[in-house]
Amino acid sequence: MADTKRLNLAQKLTDQLIIYIPKKGEVVTDQELIQAPQQIATTSERTPEQASTGTSANASSTSDTAKIDLNQADSTQLQTLNGIGPKKAEQIIAYRDEQGKFKQIEDLQKVGGIGPKTFEQLQSQICVN
Repeated sequence: MADTKRLNLAQKLTDQLIIYIPKKGEVVTDQELIQAPQQIATTSERTPEQASTGTSANASSTSDTAKIDLNQADSTQLQTLNGIGPKKAEQIIAYRDEQGKFKQIEDLQKVGGIGPKTFEQLQSQICVN
């Protein structure tokens, strides 16, 4: 049975948005409920187990208090970032292993597939220590 209470029925929709309606009791992040076309490739690659580890809390409220350290994060932690799925998380880790620690958050744009738009979405959620 569908859990329609999680949907914002007043939200304006735009062309090519993907709307996911979870089953009752299914744990899905708010970002997975409505996705823009550029997010589809990364989040659709997640397995149900990975999706169920997400929290139902709004990511913007948690991202203000707890940033992900690009130099310390494992794949699971990286996947909590908007638009980062298993493949992108592994690319970030591979880049870090090959090139050394990130010196500044802008270095994330050197990872294949992470351009200015993706970086703009992530910069408030990440840090380097």
